[in-house]
Amino acid sequence: MTREHAKLSISEVPSLTELIKGIVIESIHITIPTEAVSLQASRARKEALTSLIRSLTRSVDIVLTDDVAIGIEWYLHPRRRYESDSAPDVDNIIKPTLDALCGPDGIVIDDCQVRFISCNWIDWNEDDEHIKIHIEFDQLGFEPKKDLLFVHLEKGICFPFVKSGTPDSCLDHLKHVESAVRRYLETRAKEDNYYAGIEVKPAIARRFFHISRLREFSVVKVDDLKKQLESECLST
Repeated sequence: MTREHAKLSISEVPSLTELIKGIVIESIHITIPTEAVSLQASRARKEALTSLIRSLTRSVDIVLTDDVAIGIEWYLHPRRRYESDSAPDVDNIIKPTLDALCGPDGIVIDDCQVRFISCNWIDWNEDDEHIKIHIEFDQLGFEPKKDLLFVHLEKGICFPFVKSGTPDSCLDHLKHVESAVRRYLETRAKEDNYYAGIEVKPAIARRFFHISRLREFSVVKVDDLKKQLESECLST
């Protein structure tokens, strides 16, 4: 019998539609050799699932910052599925799995990024239950984990920012991004249209996060970050 082992891979899966649009969809595939964990399971079991998933995602040097599509496949023997009361319902295994994928040691920021999700169980004629997770994302929809922080602009609105390079270059980049984001917000408010002015949003801030979604991440007020970078410029 071949047993599944914990593993993670990243690949490009362009479809004809994406190729026509000039967009390449990337995908991450994770295999977890464990039983599915229900939302109603004990805290210890949920933490064990989180630990197992993050043992793989922790080493990935990017985090997804745009919307994602996630598929969860649960491989188990039909004997357990049909002839016992121990197998959870498929809808109940989604939340613990998503929670384990989120955070600085995960692969996505927060489950508010999930635009589409599917979850199904697959007839597996072996006793080694396992879960396969497939994550699809736009090739521009990620940032490096190293030096990543979130800039708090106003009213809970935050955007990702990578503090790398010289203090001068970081400060110039921050001011450029802040200016573009503020123009977008002003246009949106003036026209009372969420999508108005969206073309001026810079790529790194094309998706906002509310500060309440970022409890495990470093969040800095925009003025504080500018002062920090100005101080670093003076000291170099």
